[in-house]
Amino acid sequence: MSQPFGKEFAQRVAQKLKTKSNLMYSHRDYCGTGLTWDNHQFIYCHVNDGYPAEVILSFDTEQAFIDWLAEQSDQSLSGSNDANEFYRNNQRITQARLFDFINTKPRPRDY
Repeated sequence: MSQPFGKEFAQRVAQKLKTKSNLMYSHRDYCGTGLTWDNHQFIYCHVNDGYPAEVILSFDTEQAFIDWLAEQSDQSLSGSNDANEFYRNNQRITQARLFDFINTKPRPRDY
């Protein structure tokens, strides 16, 4: 899906991150990409063994994070342009994962 997530959705994700702290798979070895709220920063990162491993992007303000996430889509977060093929579509952040994270059922227009 290449449709941007939108501001309202991004705001809900930001609020959930501030209360739940992170969205990451947690298993042995590489766990894909994740989002976390740590030390008053929003962080988009690669995850290893269930912990942030390499920061991809960080945001010092909630508004900067919301603005960025609102413009993202499954396609833009897929890693399809990553030079390292290993990261392409490998356990990436998707709209479905974000919906699960914020405990919201997708609406037909969100697909």
